[in-house]
Amino acid sequence: MNTSVYYNNMNAPYISSALDAGGVSIVRYPGGNYSDIYHWTDNIATGGYTNSNSNFGVWATNIINSPNGLAKQAMVTIDYGSSLNNTMGGQPQEAAAWVAYANGTVNGANATMQLGTDAEGNNWGTVRYWAALRAASPSDANWATDGSVGVVLNASDKPSMTPGNFDTFISASASSNTSGIVYAAKRAHGTISIMLINPNSSSSNMAVSISGDNIQTAGTLFSTSLTSDPTQSLVTGLGNSFTATVAARSISVYELSPLVVPEPATAILFGMGMVALGLFRMPRGSGGA
Repeated sequence: MNTSVYYNNMNAPYISSALDAGGVSIVRYPGGNYSDIYHWTDNIATGGYTNSNSNFGVWATNIINSPNGLAKQAMVTIDYGSSLNNTMGGQPQEAAAWVAYANGTVNGANATMQLGTDAEGNNWGTVRYWAALRAASPSDANWATDGSVGVVLNASDKPSMTPGNFDTFISASASSNTSGIVYAAKRAHGTISIMLINPNSSSSNMAVSISGDNIQTAGTLFSTSLTSDPTQSLVTGLGNSFTATVAARSISVYELSPLVVPEPATAILFGMGMVALGLFRMPRGSGGA
């Protein structure tokens, strides 16, 4: 069955179970003709419409690995029609980065393989860079892990472009009230930073609510004030909604991480039109990439 990035309700809990009831076991993404204008790294279809609830991470989490239905076989059609900056046809390096994100590991035999520079001059980094984005949180010193041994990336692993909102999405936003000021922003690697500013002369309880991502319950708290040295600590009890107590005339910054997109029950199959590329994810610990 075909699914597309312009669906508005791909994250609805009833979608996967409805596919089960219809006997659907193979699901295509990101669409038919849309495949040739869609760029997965920033969830943009050049000249078309995309919905943040239908990006690759939402699709993988809610349809392919849905907690409300049976696991599905994924079939991804790569972009043959347009380059990242829309100056020419699709580039194999962009497709290879998608395969690496979905199926690669950071410790496999091909983990440090360079994906190369496309005809527009975009350097797409290494397999393990994209695999690491799927794997864990950059707030951990060994965040690039596939479940075995941690790996710290170096400059040669990184691409020349900054990945956008291909996984889950939250816009940068700010609000203020009598309790203080709240600023939230999603960082390039997927973590979310929440800054709580309390300008008042007494401590303040500030409510935080995050939509769009499923947030881990543990995170890192950075605190500072006019009268105390900065501190850093691991805190629990967070998630999508929590109340933070911010000391008088202090700033607290919470670094939060989305839950890891589950590993596909079966490998994600990539193809160009009807031609499968034959690239499959190896099981964890198998040494594949």
